[in-house]
Amino acid sequence: MGEGSGVAMVRVTLSVPSAVPVTVQYAAVAGTAAAGSDYTAPLAGATLTFAPGTTELFIAVPIVDDLVAEAGQTFSVVLSAPTGAALSGAATAVVTIVDDDALEVYVDDATFTEGSGGGTVSETVTVRLNRLSDAAVTVTYAVTGKTATAGADFTSGATTVVIAAGALTGAVTVGVVADADAEGPETLEVVASGAVSAGAPATVVRATGVATILDDDSQQINVAGLTVVGEGSGAGTTTATVTVRLAQPATVPVTVDYATPLDEAWTLLHQHHIQALAVKKTR
Repeated sequence: MGEGSGVAMVRVTLSVPSAVPVTVQYAAVAGTAAAGSDYTAPLAGATLTFAPGTTELFIAVPIVDDLVAEAGQTFSVVLSAPTGAALSGAATAVVTIVDDDALEVYVDDATFTEGSGGGTVSETVTVRLNRLSDAAVTVTYAVTGKTATAGADFTSGATTVVIAAGALTGAVTVGVVADADAEGPETLEVVASGAVSAGAPATVVRATGVATILDDDSQQINVAGLTVVGEGSGAGTTTATVTVRLAQPATVPVTVDYATPLDEAWTLLHQHHIQALAVKKTR
């Protein structure tokens, strides 16, 4: 019976009608299902009474509809101490509670900071369930680079993560390599390929989590020197060039904005102090 149905109805019958009342006691006995958390047990000494001519009655056992993902669970309804009749061989009925709580797996996104000083820093990507499970859930995954490169930017060893029974999350560990290169953000993916559980079946709903590695290495820009070609005596334009250098090679394009008012630049040129890439004056 489904967990959400509310009540388990157990049928009890007499083989033939009786001219006098027939009674029989009954009880619920726990199996893998637990009284109180999975079903409500009848009171001690609970009794069914068959009125004369009646051959069929039902025992109602309330079922607890919880939010925990579980495997099928069982309990038994046992008859005893009949009056006016004898028990047949079928004095016990086994009730199986079928769970109706879908168990889903999600891989979250994450953001890491690269760190400094060399070496590798351990970071985590969260793998989570949508609800509690009464059994551990094992998720199989792979870590792959997108703009980040395995080995140079990150490392990953394990291929499974276990979410313990009664827990909602597990952690995929990724090693982030701390280098000295000035880089833009880089990304990798944690991709779940399946999930297994000894309890309720688990389904991967969000299979891919994207982790972004933020760089903490700043790029230095320096004005390296000034080259001036003589002003000349004729009409035309003379060019002064300032060299701009990066302190280290860049892995992404670097753009520098600059501006120098023309008249001020010409004055500074004659004083041999200039802070622009190129200055031109037209006579």
